[in-house]
Parts: sequence; structure tokens; C-alpha cells
Amino acid sequence: MKRGFTLVELLAVVAILAVIATVAGISYTSITNKQKTDACNDLKRQLETSAIEYVQDNDILHTAWTADSNCGCSASSYCRCVSYSKLVSEEYMESGLKNPKTDASLGTVYIRVTRGNDLNYSAEVTSGLSC
Repeated sequence: MKRGFTLVELLAVVAILAVIATVAGISYTSITNKQKTDACNDLKRQLETSAIEYVQDNDILHTAWTADSNCGCSASSYCRCVSYSKLVSEEYMESGLKNPKTDASLGTVYIRVTRGNDLNYSAEVTSGLSC
């Protein structure tokens, strides 16, 4: 009597291994996407914090600016639009950063900084960075 595996047994093992590999691949992809989303959200928070610091350090909300359509700020509001390139040139951010999800340059990112009645500042990335 010969000893060995039958074709059916080998095919069953291959099928099981294929299922395991598929599940592992899907899990790896979802973990990687979550990490990229988290890194993108961290970058957004960093941009918003840097924009608030820039506006506060330079007392920009109290200077006369024209309206800026990139962020929806009117000339008379306590709202100012700050670009990523401005933050880089003023050394509030490092240059060459990229969107972790798309690997695209941040050259066209705009951050709207507003001040509420309670004198607290808030910021929001309005364009150029989608997570």
C-alpha cells in the first residue's frame, strides 16, 4: 500500500491556504489605510496648530486684509486664510511635506483661522488636504 496524499487532500490544503492568505491581505490593507488616515489627520492638526500660532504671533487678525476666497474669509471678519507655503516661508512648518494618503505635495493647502467672541482661536484645513 502506498503512503502519500491524495489529490483531494492537496487541493483542500491549497484552498485553506488561499483563504488564509486572502483574509491576511484584506486585514493588512485595512490596517495600512487606517494608519494613512490617522497620519493625515495628525498632519491636519499640525497644520491647524501652526496656522493659529502664526496668526497669534503676528497679530494678523487685527491687520487689514482683503477677502480671501480660498477659505471663505471676508475682509471684515475675524477670519484669515493661511497657506501651507506661508507657514513654510515663515518657518512654522517644514517644507516638502506630503499627504500621507495620496503622497501629493501640500503646495495648495489653505487653513482658515477664526477667532470667536470668547477670544479663542480655531482653525480648519479648508482645501488641498483630503483625508
